[in-house]
Amino acid sequence: MVESGEKLKFRIGFDGRMLTLKMSGIGRYSLHLYQGLQELKEPPEIEIYASNKCEVGQRIQSSASVFSENPLWRAVWGMPDWVREKKVDLYHATNYGSSPLGSLAVPWILTVHDLAPIRHPEFCTTYFALRAKFLLRHHISRADYLIADSKSTREDILELIGVSADRMSVIPLGVEERFLLPGDLNQEKAIRASYGLQWPYLLYVGVLHPRKNIQGLLQAFLQVCKERQDQEHRLVLVGPTEGKNNPVYKFVRENNLTNRVVFLGFVPDQHLPSIYRGATAFTYPSFYEGFGYPVLEALGCGAPVLTSKSSSLPEVAGPSSLLVDPYAPQEIAEAISRIIDDSWLREKMSREGKEWSRNFRWQTTVSRTFSVYQKVVSA
Repeated sequence: MVESGEKLKFRIGFDGRMLTLKMSGIGRYSLHLYQGLQELKEPPEIEIYASNKCEVGQRIQSSASVFSENPLWRAVWGMPDWVREKKVDLYHATNYGSSPLGSLAVPWILTVHDLAPIRHPEFCTTYFALRAKFLLRHHISRADYLIADSKSTREDILELIGVSADRMSVIPLGVEERFLLPGDLNQEKAIRASYGLQWPYLLYVGVLHPRKNIQGLLQAFLQVCKERQDQEHRLVLVGPTEGKNNPVYKFVRENNLTNRVVFLGFVPDQHLPSIYRGATAFTYPSFYEGFGYPVLEALGCGAPVLTSKSSSLPEVAGPSSLLVDPYAPQEIAEAISRIIDDSWLREKMSREGKEWSRNFRWQTTVSRTFSVYQKVVSA
């Protein structure tokens, strides 16, 4: 059980739009927070503001939600009506897209995962950037309290939005036990073999989005292949493929990397630890992250981690990881070669990375979040 200190009886309205088993980053956060609240020694009452996307808790049983799925209706009229009907004392929006546009009869908390559309609009479509900028500024300014995933996101909020620091707490995410516990070696080999991963490989996990700097990673990998004449290592990309028009595929074709870059697409969540553990290194030179959850997963599994020295990534990666300039493919290539060449370094990074990852536990995330609930309700 998670200990939460002094208890204050109240009812929480919990954002259910991202409460999904599909395990996006925000979905994972919502799911573990919801489950953790249920496991408190004296769990609070929770009402879920559900939608058709909601897959756990008070799930809508019919194919059509009893709530309108129109986001404007939900944010302006549906949510205030629901808050009054359910008699909740507090509402928690786990992402800005599930926040009220109008006023609520109760205080509400917003978790801010990143300010990417404001900090890096060049990686968004014009429409998305304009919409997200408006909603982020509007909701962050109006929320009664804010939770940021990282110190980096907190600093972005203070700099770019200008809210009072005493309205905000930094509460990092956690790593699941299954990423920390050793797996069955034979079973893990069988899982990797089922994906054709029987050779040495470098690994990336995430969407093929420009902000993730896949192009820079591919340029670095191409350089490693040429300079080292390395015919063994593959670069394995795990995550949604997002259509064959993505520039990533064009780069692979034009540089004759078709046999060296493996697109696995979506991988069931239960197979990820085995794939992390088989990698020579986990490579994640993203330009910007609010947290960078795959880095934490890789560390927990003992994969040596190479990631960026920008945004929140140094906070999550810790002292055992190699940090690079994401805008310098040459630097990324040199770091990859260093990890491939130095078995002692890999063992050190693996051992110390696993130890570092234990600083991030979901029990702590839940306990600290519940303390914020108590603080806001009793204010």
